[in-house]
Amino acid sequence: MGETKQDRYERICNELSDVIIIIDPKSREIIWVNSAVKHVLGYEDLTGKNYSSLLPSENSKDIDKINIYDSVIEEQKFIRSDGSVCSMDVTAGMINWTDERIVILITLRDITERKLMREEIERTRKEFISILTHDLKNPLGAIMNFTNFLEGDLEEEEKRECINMIRYSGNIMLNLINNIVASSRLETGKMTYNFEKFLLEDLLTELKKTFMPAALEKEITLDFTCQKGTLIYGDKEKIRQIFQNFITNALRYTKKGFINIVAYNKEERVDFEVSDTGCGIAGHEQGKLFQKFTQVTGEKTGTGLGLYIIKQYLEGHGSDIRLESETGKGTKFFFTLPVG
Repeated sequence: MGETKQDRYERICNELSDVIIIIDPKSREIIWVNSAVKHVLGYEDLTGKNYSSLLPSENSKDIDKINIYDSVIEEQKFIRSDGSVCSMDVTAGMINWTDERIVILITLRDITERKLMREEIERTRKEFISILTHDLKNPLGAIMNFTNFLEGDLEEEEKRECINMIRYSGNIMLNLINNIVASSRLETGKMTYNFEKFLLEDLLTELKKTFMPAALEKEITLDFTCQKGTLIYGDKEKIRQIFQNFITNALRYTKKGFINIVAYNKEERVDFEVSDTGCGIAGHEQGKLFQKFTQVTGEKTGTGLGLYIIKQYLEGHGSDIRLESETGKGTKFFFTLPVG
């Protein structure tokens, strides 16, 4: 005796990873389920049970939607054998199960993990926008305030201080925007590097002028040390952003003490040590420090992109990065750049 239409349906359905449920159109009694129901929903067999028994009470009316031929019902909830609730994409349609019998074939695709991931992405997006708005608002407010001060009757020294703070605040905003742009380019694989030779001391001098006003305000010492005439071969703007991210983070989490950058010349490279006397990073949090959107201090400040971009840019220069840190005792970062 040859294979019947029903046998053929059952054989094909048992090879699928999605759950296939066959129910009677009138009684909603489950006639047949494929083998996937065990590992997806945890049931050994559902034959003879009512389809509505798989639905949470608040979703029991969803069963009425499956009367429509070839209808798709997204994200229905189902009860697993252990009582937990999962989310499924549901497709339902009429088929000839046998020559004499028309049934409803329901396909369930587990989207629980996908939904949780989508919810986590949305939560991260909202948090990121909130933090970004806060971090842009502060320097923008400072720019507006110091601009207003400049309109007053100030001494030359006071004017210079206002200009320095405006410059610093503008650089903070620019660095935030650069981090966002860099993150997008890294994600899409569109990042390019423009290698050139440049004097390290010139870059460090520029950075010191930029960040000195904020350091003085917090009574933090900035000390950048390198051998005179040291040439670096790399993408100057990306290396500038590396140091800007280091210093911005250090200023954010350092209440007193110092922020140091020391360069040690080797034969074909320059070794760097960036250290601060900030709050430090607990050992169990250090492993995730360079992940995107990671904030390990418990404070919702910063976009969580700075150290991620540092690591990506250093890898683009053939360098890795490591750190030493202890809670309450500051942090040291170590990395290398090629010489010119």
